[in-house]
Amino acid sequence: MVNVDTVYKTVLYILNKEQRGYITPDEFNRLGTQVQREIFEQYFEELNQHLRIPQTDSEYANRIKNLEEKIDVFKKYDDATYVGPHFTLPTDLHRLGTLIYNEKEIQGVNRNEYFLINKSPLVKPTESNPLYVLEGIGRPSAPPSLAYIYPDSIISGVEAYYIKAPRDPKWGYTVDTNNGAYIYDNSEEYALIAGWDMIGSVTQNPQQTISRGTYTGVVGTDLYYTTSGFGEGAEITVTTELDVNLSTSVSKSLLSSITQAFVGATDTSYTNLIPGTTAGVSTSGSGTGLSLDLTVSGGVATALTINTAGSGFVNGDTITFTAGGGAFGSGPDMIITIGTGEVTSVVVDNTLIGTGFGVGDTITVDSSVFSGTSDLIITLRRSPISVSDLYTDTTAYSTDFELHPSEQTNIILNILMYSGVIIRDPQVVQTAARMVQQDEALEKQ
Repeated sequence: MVNVDTVYKTVLYILNKEQRGYITPDEFNRLGTQVQREIFEQYFEELNQHLRIPQTDSEYANRIKNLEEKIDVFKKYDDATYVGPHFTLPTDLHRLGTLIYNEKEIQGVNRNEYFLINKSPLVKPTESNPLYVLEGIGRPSAPPSLAYIYPDSIISGVEAYYIKAPRDPKWGYTVDTNNGAYIYDNSEEYALIAGWDMIGSVTQNPQQTISRGTYTGVVGTDLYYTTSGFGEGAEITVTTELDVNLSTSVSKSLLSSITQAFVGATDTSYTNLIPGTTAGVSTSGSGTGLSLDLTVSGGVATALTINTAGSGFVNGDTITFTAGGGAFGSGPDMIITIGTGEVTSVVVDNTLIGTGFGVGDTITVDSSVFSGTSDLIITLRRSPISVSDLYTDTTAYSTDFELHPSEQTNIILNILMYSGVIIRDPQVVQTAARMVQQDEALEKQ
């Protein structure tokens, strides 16, 4: 990381020393983004050049080793998500390295090559020798974001090893109400806030059966709590509750929870059915307070919704509606089994809030924590100073340059070169450009 405040103040000092002019924070942020992207892209061209020539064995002078050290900080791996008929690659992907399936590398081909390969019984893709085709519209300056993997029986277990895109730098500030001066705000943009409930940032809920309870883990330390970014050390507590215990579940349908259905029950509508109180309605557990509305048509249940949420119900509890000679007519009883739940809160610890979390990063809690069939995913957004701040741009918060610390001088010189264009001073452009060229010539010697 390169501190954004150090770079901005150094640029201003050089420009102001001889009264060359001034660039605003907004101009600096735009120039910083451009310069970081240029330097970042140069890494790959330079690596290609250095691989062609012999390198010294000296520990600190090996250019390939030093360059790979600068690139390593952007290397990541993450699961590719199946959204039939393709896999969606991670959103922060910049350059794709390798796709892996069951510890096997998936070979990349273009669409025409796939058509030819697939015609041959000897070389057509199999699960032990899979292929992928990249297609779709990718993010700016990134490869396509969709991977079609063949054979199409592969619908899970695909991991992507890739280079992530660096976050745009930002010199954040507040304005002094007395003199209008810009005051540097060193707080991290989109940082986690102690005690913050991130339920509003949940972008994927666990599906089907999830256990009722409270689950705590530390991102980056616990195996089942991971992030797509560089953040670590944040303790996250997830609370889940069964549908029938949730006040938010009023009018929620429980038809999918039926494990034994009516056959030949009396067609009518029933309201305010309370297990343990209403005749013919009972529960195997100790839950109370739940009331249900039921509609029977054609002898089967066509609607079963929660009227009033209950409490005390646990996974595996059953609710039985007695039909055979009972309150609901003839035929077998109807039984629903409690087992579907929802995440009700995702709270950051008051002390362990972690570091390094950024805009768009995701925190994933593995589905096995809840006995579910899909992971819980939280996509981080701006930490709320106020409700309105969630939906408006702000000059506050800062983001450092994500490049290697050794790039600080290079960043400053390149920003100065562009600054000369903004303030229309060709001498600044020429001086900065000459110094950059000298550095580049020295690297190529």
